[in-house]
Amino acid sequence: MLKNIIFLLSYIFRIFKLKIISLQVLIIFNSILQILSIISFGPLVLVLTQNEKIKEYQELYFDNFSNETFLILIIFLCIFFFIFSNITNILVSKISLTLGHKIGIRFVDDLFSLIINKDYSFHSNTNSAEIIAKITLESGRVINGIITPILLFNSRAFMVIFIFIGLLTVDAKASLFVLTFFIVNYLIIFSINKKILEKRSNAISKNSKVRQKIISETFANMRETILFNAKDFFLELFSKSNKEIATSVASIQFISVLPRYIIEILGFLLVMLTILFLVLSNTLVSFLPIISIYLVAGYKLLPALQNIASSYTSIKGSYSSLIGMIPDLEEIQLKEKKLKNAKQNSNITFDTLFLEKIDFSYSNNKIIFKDAYFNFSKNQIVGLIGKTGIGKSTFIDILCGLIPCQNTKIILNKKNINYEKFKNIRNLISIVPQKINLLDDTIKKNIFYGIEKNNPDSELKNLKEICLLDFVDNDDKWNTLIGENGAKLSGGQIQRLGIARALYRKPQILILDEATANLDSISEKKIIKNLINFKPKMTIIIISHNNEILSVCDSIYEIKNQKFEKIK
Repeated sequence: MLKNIIFLLSYIFRIFKLKIISLQVLIIFNSILQILSIISFGPLVLVLTQNEKIKEYQELYFDNFSNETFLILIIFLCIFFFIFSNITNILVSKISLTLGHKIGIRFVDDLFSLIINKDYSFHSNTNSAEIIAKITLESGRVINGIITPILLFNSRAFMVIFIFIGLLTVDAKASLFVLTFFIVNYLIIFSINKKILEKRSNAISKNSKVRQKIISETFANMRETILFNAKDFFLELFSKSNKEIATSVASIQFISVLPRYIIEILGFLLVMLTILFLVLSNTLVSFLPIISIYLVAGYKLLPALQNIASSYTSIKGSYSSLIGMIPDLEEIQLKEKKLKNAKQNSNITFDTLFLEKIDFSYSNNKIIFKDAYFNFSKNQIVGLIGKTGIGKSTFIDILCGLIPCQNTKIILNKKNINYEKFKNIRNLISIVPQKINLLDDTIKKNIFYGIEKNNPDSELKNLKEICLLDFVDNDDKWNTLIGENGAKLSGGQIQRLGIARALYRKPQILILDEATANLDSISEKKIIKNLINFKPKMTIIIISHNNEILSVCDSIYEIKNQKFEKIK
């Protein structure tokens, strides 16, 4: 546990070094004020209970002060230190919490950036619900359950240490006894609850992912959920995981507040027994200044110790989330080092492309390609056919640099290049897939898809004609909301919008994967004709079962026997 916590702290310190050092200075200053505010009560009680004793100090150090003036001075010093120490305490808490949230923002941004920049193979092999749970739920547990509590633990731990150091100057034996009393009791409490915290922490992590998966699957398949009358099935699964999470959270929260009540009971008994002993031995009055100091110290210590206990419980209860994040943190640091040393070289041009000795199989040992060859040139129209499941979409992922084929010989513009450079070919490619995923936004925003050019109106007008976007019958319609995944559009409208999105980027290579399957034959022919005449000209790769569409191709390849057979 300690090793992973230290690794997390190194990540935080590397980014927020100056802020953490500044906070640490403020924490030390606050700790000094806390001990001054506690010790100042000793002289006040001494003045109030032992007038003869205090006159000696008054004659030595404050000879010009009357008794009343001296008493007022002591009272005002106590008030000043008490108020000022609490103000700095508030300030430390505010800065610690603010810094914790800033660290959290950076942490989640780094995590999201890392995940969206992972290879396509990672995303295709990882359940999206797990990714969403990690970014939204598990990262929140790391931030609110570990990072922020560490900062609060740090501030309170320093305060407790300084207070005990101050108390040692008052009465070393009594202070050591009190310190031992607190340490032993807290260790006993946490050792009893250690396994429960670990169990509950793992239960929250596990069921958070399950719950996110259930939510995603329920609403992504809402039509089937209703038609197959499966609502009760999903509700039962959701309720079960939700109950596990709620029970585990409640258990951790109870354990976090439990030490406070136990320590308060034991501390109260200790104070009462001490007073009883002093009364019976007729020494209560002489010990009142020291008792007052320890009572004020207890007033300051108990909330601080409770914060430390709560922070520890929170860290322990959220630790399972951190374990899942450690590989991501390591990868974030590794990528940052690579970025510092790497030369940015994403520029790539295309005239000819040869892919030789394409070998690819899935993890289940199903061979898709074996020693296959494929080539095409600039401005060609290439057709690709084959049976369902033969590997057409897989090849498109290879061609787009989404799936690595490390042993494939890649010859771009008659020059051998490695896979890392070949991946940049995706900057030249636009694709219209079989299933077009749309944003829950406007028609215009779905065409832009994050890339909005200056003065795009003329381009939108041109795309409207090329892609037959007749449902945009006036300029205001570009701002029409289309619903989640185009719920307000027909299948044909979605495909035409997908083609417009692909053309908006002015690609050198356009891939149409059954891109016109939902269009009527007249619209299909018009759009294909418009694409052939599109300026600037581009290479078009058409995957289709429609022979009439394939007739426009300069060459046609059929995927057969794990190879590409040229049939035209």
